[in-house]
Amino acid sequence: MRADTVDLRRIFGRDIRYTVPLFQRPYVWNRDDNWSALWEDIRRTVERAEQAALTGDTVAPHFLGAVVFDETPYLSSSLETRQVIDGQQRLTTLQLFLFASRLSAAALNHERSVRLLSKFLENDEDLFDRAQHPDHLYKVWPTNADRDEFRTVMLGQGGAGRLAEAVTYFQQEIDAWLAESADPEERLGTLVQTLREQLRLVIIDLEEHDDAQVVFETLNSRGTPLEHADLIKNLLFRNAERAGADVDRLYKTYWAPFDQDEWRTEQTTGRITRSRLDVFLTYWLTMRTQREFTSSTLFKEFERWLLSAAVPTEDVFAELARYADIYDLIDDYPQHGVEGRFLYRMKVLQSSTPMPLLLLLYGLDETVLPLERRRRAIRAIDSYLVRRAQSASDDTGVVAQGRLKLLVGNHADSST
Repeated sequence: MRADTVDLRRIFGRDIRYTVPLFQRPYVWNRDDNWSALWEDIRRTVERAEQAALTGDTVAPHFLGAVVFDETPYLSSSLETRQVIDGQQRLTTLQLFLFASRLSAAALNHERSVRLLSKFLENDEDLFDRAQHPDHLYKVWPTNADRDEFRTVMLGQGGAGRLAEAVTYFQQEIDAWLAESADPEERLGTLVQTLREQLRLVIIDLEEHDDAQVVFETLNSRGTPLEHADLIKNLLFRNAERAGADVDRLYKTYWAPFDQDEWRTEQTTGRITRSRLDVFLTYWLTMRTQREFTSSTLFKEFERWLLSAAVPTEDVFAELARYADIYDLIDDYPQHGVEGRFLYRMKVLQSSTPMPLLLLLYGLDETVLPLERRRRAIRAIDSYLVRRAQSASDDTGVVAQGRLKLLVGNHADSST
């Protein structure tokens, strides 16, 4: 791989497309962890430039981190194209910041700044067919889950998602900061010059024999570590891509729901807090392998299973989607009847141990496991959990007794 330190003119100042593969995670940066820190870095750098203009000192450039690119063929335009292997959060946020800066410049009717910032946001329309490929206008093209919102935001149509929230935050901060100056237009000019010349990134370009998957696995975005689900997603889609599969169809058919907030919310199992998707994948893989493993080894265990099982990639996608529906069903099961009472007790007891077995039971066709036999199996598991809770109450006293009383008193069942 080749590495070079460059300013934003080298990254965004030319006609180019940085495309984020659909198998990467959606945009996850937020105000508290990322946006405010980036704005603080940029603001301090601009203010140092303002001071240097008075003293004649040299301004030290500010380092924003590293990004990793892999070259891709020019499929439908004359635009140079790079696939973003790592750094999509940073690149997307920089585009949102540049867009917010252009909004602030337009509000001041500072046409020169608007033109300069536009060169960092949009490609020359003579290099592609705008009618057929309107999205080639943008320097950065995010992963599938974010494309509709990104397009809406960059067209100036607002929105209510995370990308729109970032633009609103940056514009408000820029406007307030400009208003503090005796000469807002001069300060804006210094901001634009600093963005062009003083912000640096390390660009790492992969070469022919570099393994993008290995690179992806070892890198994290600033402040937002990769989840095991992100690594698994990347692995599956890269395998599908190598096999010549239609990855867009696979994404839309099977994976798209996993990129929604429902699956990315955090939940606690035991003492560990993880995304709901990571938790589900742990249960599913435990069911599939019939082996126990720690949550920290989920990706490596999945990779090992995928290699040994030799299951076609599309079959893996289809099975994950099917069992995700089953997991949703178990999560939302009505709290009545044999199964409902059992699932309620599991939640109160904060017991996740039976979940892989439940996925297996609910995943079997009724011709294999009739409904009544499934209920008998669940009664047996339920009875075991309640008896274990009773045993714990004998050892740990009042707290455990109170929990058991809540369970049995509110959901008594003679069958258990």
